[in-house]
Amino acid sequence: MAWIEKHREMHALGTMLQMIELAKSTYYEYKRRAISQRERARKVREKRVQALFYENKQIYGARKLQFLLQKEGIMVTVRTISADMKRLQLRCCYIKKWRSKKATKQEELLTNEIKTNQPTTAGTHVLTDMTYVWTQKDKWVYVITFLDAFTRKVLHFGVGKQMDSTFVDGHTKAVLEKYPSITLLHSDRGSQYTAGSYRDLLNENNVIVSYSKAGYPYDNAKIESYHASIKREQLYRLDFQHINDVYQAVFSYNYGFYNTKRIHQSLGYLTPNDFERKAN
Repeated sequence: MAWIEKHREMHALGTMLQMIELAKSTYYEYKRRAISQRERARKVREKRVQALFYENKQIYGARKLQFLLQKEGIMVTVRTISADMKRLQLRCCYIKKWRSKKATKQEELLTNEIKTNQPTTAGTHVLTDMTYVWTQKDKWVYVITFLDAFTRKVLHFGVGKQMDSTFVDGHTKAVLEKYPSITLLHSDRGSQYTAGSYRDLLNENNVIVSYSKAGYPYDNAKIESYHASIKREQLYRLDFQHINDVYQAVFSYNYGFYNTKRIHQSLGYLTPNDFERKAN
């Protein structure tokens, strides 16, 4: 049969069938069965592609789905998965990539230590930042996150109604107590992070204080990316009534998905938890 398919454009089908003494009915029965087998295989594959897509919050494209399928022993090309996704109308919730801005000429008053002091192991260099979420009853509430710079793992988070120094200092103290191995903490130049109470807290714990350049948060890009992800993949999909609803949503995302299931291309298609275990 392979010989016939190879020479279809060169010779008439009837002539080739006569040469190998094969009845047309036999040939077409073979073709029908072959098509049926491919169709069954395609349906099985599409079912798994669809399942993996929704299991991972509709955020994975063909390349990451290919990686997950290969882990299951299903060898398939990115092009084939893309075609499957198109047929199934699976569209990713794409995250707009963060683009760095050109550094300003403003004189450095607060030093950027992480630029020349990159992490080589987990639990030493931590990134922190804040974002905000709207609720119907409690209005704006604020989320602070502490992210391991080496593994991208969420180490700690907090949710509050006030984005002040008490909020920041309290959660900073909590993460330092939880992870005494921390040697450097990097943030932007928000007033809560440049306050004397925050700097004193880090100095008392022998932790290096590091800041992004003004107007140039490139060195905090990992946590900027994390906040973009949680908003797109979780927070923007839900309506919140109270601050407790936000806390539950962030907790579920961080410890039920992001650290444990969300693979990162930059981590070699591993989750933060898996990357941490492999590194150790």
